[in-house]
Amino acid sequence: FVVVVKTHSPIRTVSDFIAEAKRRPGKLSYGTVGVGSVFHLAAELFNSMAKVETLHVPFKGGAAPVVALMGGEIDIIFATITGSMPHIQSNRIRAIAVASKEPSYMLPGVPTVAETLPGFDVTSFSAVAGPPNMPKPIVMRLNREFHAVLADPETRKHVQTIGGDIRPETPEQIKNRVEGEIAKWRRIVAERKIEVR
Repeated sequence: FVVVVKTHSPIRTVSDFIAEAKRRPGKLSYGTVGVGSVFHLAAELFNSMAKVETLHVPFKGGAAPVVALMGGEIDIIFATITGSMPHIQSNRIRAIAVASKEPSYMLPGVPTVAETLPGFDVTSFSAVAGPPNMPKPIVMRLNREFHAVLADPETRKHVQTIGGDIRPETPEQIKNRVEGEIAKWRRIVAERKIEVR
């Protein structure tokens, strides 16, 4: 994910955004595809960690927040890198930070949110799951086979062309990741009083 603003926004960094949000509590707005979406949760995690209040403006459909941002109706959005790249490359919007804890190869030179808010990390990931009682030897064999496929240069190249990054993990690492994500988002939903209607 990436944090983007309109091209001519005075907000150029995460620090700028935090400073402006503190100067004008509840006045800066961010757009999402709806209440409870990952974009909404990412922005509310940001609000929580930065100790700021911004205004959530939910839209219907993925393109609507980007259009609203370009038109100056909202101040900022959290968006997918792949969905934003054409607009970033055509200079219609500007990336100020990536949401993952590591920089993105797709946006060289763009800092991470975590450089300003240590520990901030919003990424999407894919994993393969099986039945809960799958025998461990089968789990480990499947894990090895998937790792072999992901190590293939053609597979890696294809994943990168669609905006992905390959980071194979063990079953235990995936389990810990999923449990960590559930705990993180449950905390944000409760703390920020997010209700899906």
